Amino acid sequence: MRVRAGLSAAGADVQVLPLYDTLPIPGAAVTLARLFEAVPVDVVTFASSSAVAAFHALVARPPWAVIYAAIGHVTALAAAQLGLECTVVASEATAAGLVESL
Repeated sequence: MRVRAGLSAAGADVQVLPLYDTLPIPGAAVTLARLFEAVPVDVVTFASSSAVAAFHALVARPPWAVIYAAIGHVTALAAAQLGLECTVVASEATAAGLVESL
């Protein structure tokens, strides 16, 4: 939004083109609850801020302690704002960086 406002203020004709939208998957909460019951989960990884928000909306917190890991500092901040502390944060915001940090 700040980029659009700045460009518009500078006289640019700005067109917003939404290229994707993050939508909930029907039945995901039930599937995730079954997974957590069936398989011991030690680590929950987040590769985007929208993934953090989706997880929090579905689960908020698993019924046992897990380690939260984020692909980068922006994602870790999004998690922290929802009360999920990422104790693992990749120093390089890539999938390889996340794996290496684990």
